[in-house]
Amino acid sequence: MELLNEVLAAFFQTQVAQGDFGKAAKALFIHGTFLTHLAKFDEAQSSLRRASTYAIQTANFDIAALAHIRLAVIAKARRDKKTFADEIKRAAQMAKFRATQPSSKSFGTS
Repeated sequence: MELLNEVLAAFFQTQVAQGDFGKAAKALFIHGTFLTHLAKFDEAQSSLRRASTYAIQTANFDIAALAHIRLAVIAKARRDKKTFADEIKRAAQMAKFRATQPSSKSFGTS
């Protein structure tokens, strides 16, 4: 598992070095999802928050929405009802932003 963690971290660094912050957001989302499955919630939250930030900055609102859904899952696992509700609201807002984009891209693509 540690090797996969290193591969995902390296992929993120490569995308940042190349200036592709949209792909960097996706790499962070994948990393955060991976950490969530390992129940490494603190690390997952950090990665997912960063994913959302990069995604918003690059208008990848679909990735931002998915990151907030993952953050809601973590909050639910921690039995934090307020954070769960807040993250669902953020995900919904990101989905609304995505819906207003003129692009015909399908959900989850760049």
